[in-house]
Amino acid sequence: MDENKVVETNSTENKSDIKGTIIKCVAAIVCVAILMVTLSQSVTKLTENNVAVAEVLASANGGSASVDADAPVVDDSTSTDAPVVDDSTATDAPVADDSTATDAPSADAPSADAPSSNSGAAQASKKPSTKAEIISYFNTASNKVKTSAKSVTKVKEENYQAKPINLGALGALQGAISGLIDDNMGVNEEQSGRTGTSVADKNAIYPVENESWSSKLTEADVKTATCTEKDGVYTITLTLVNDALAKTYTHGTGHHGKAFSIVMPQTIKDNAGVAGSLLGSLKVGYEDGKIVVNVDAATGNIISAQYDFVWLLNIDMFGGITAYFGIRTDYTMKW
Repeated sequence: MDENKVVETNSTENKSDIKGTIIKCVAAIVCVAILMVTLSQSVTKLTENNVAVAEVLASANGGSASVDADAPVVDDSTSTDAPVVDDSTATDAPVADDSTATDAPSADAPSADAPSSNSGAAQASKKPSTKAEIISYFNTASNKVKTSAKSVTKVKEENYQAKPINLGALGALQGAISGLIDDNMGVNEEQSGRTGTSVADKNAIYPVENESWSSKLTEADVKTATCTEKDGVYTITLTLVNDALAKTYTHGTGHHGKAFSIVMPQTIKDNAGVAGSLLGSLKVGYEDGKIVVNVDAATGNIISAQYDFVWLLNIDMFGGITAYFGIRTDYTMKW
C-alpha cells in the first residue's frame, strides 16, 4: 500500500480494533441462531456484512430479517473477571514443555530488518537460554514497545478459517454458511497498514489491544520457548497453552489473554445487537497461540513480530455450533 494509516484514538470506532474481525467472523453463525429461532422477527444492529448472510438464510428457511449497520461498540478490555470454565466442555490443558531447544524458527516467522545502531539503551547482552529466561526477556522487550518505540505498524492482519465449522443439527446449511464465512476471510484491509506513534495509538495497535502492557506471560502459560541468534538478531518463538471453552475471558486472564488481543465473549454479545439475548450459552476458547519476534540483541528492542492464534466460538444450540477462526498479524517497529 502507498502509505500507512494513522490510528485516531479519539474516534469511538477505534475503541476496539478487533471489532471488525469479530463481526465479520461471527456474522454468519449469529444469523443462523437468530433465523432458526425467530424466523419472523427482524434483527437489528448488525454490520453490513450480515446483510448477505441474512438474505441467504432467510430465503433458505422461509423467514425474513432486516439489519442495521450502526452497532454500538463497547470496550470491555478493562474487566478483570476470571474466566469460568465449563467442565462439561473443558479439555485438559497441555503440559508445559520446559524445553529450551534452539531449533531454527518456522518459515512463517516475520523477516527481520537490520538492527539500528542507535535504537536505544542496551538490555542485558547475554542470550536467554532457559524457558524462564526467554519468557522474562520477551515480557520486557514486548512491554517496552508501547512505552518506548517511536512507532508501531500493523503491517497485515489476516483472518482465516482454521477448521470447518460444526453446525450440529443445522448441518444441511453447511455449504451456504461455509461460503459466506469464506467471503469474510483473508486480509483485513481496515486494520492492515495502521501506524501508531503516540502511547495511546501504540496501545491500540499492538497486543494486548487497548492495554498499557503487552505481555504478562508466565511459565505456566507457555508450552515451548526458544531463542536463536543470527547476525545480531534474536528470534524468540513462544507457543502457548490452550484455553478451554468458557463463558468469560478478558484481557490478562487465561493463557492467551496475557499476550494476545483475544476475541472476548462479552465483546461479541455487545456487538450482536438483539442477537445478544440469544447468546447466553456463548463460549469462547483459544488454541495454537504462537508468537515470533525478532529482537535487536544489542538493545533488546523488538524490530518485527508475528502473532497467530485460533479462537473457538461455541453456541450451545441445535446440538452445538462450533467455529474455529484464526487471526494472524504482522508488526514492525521503529526506534
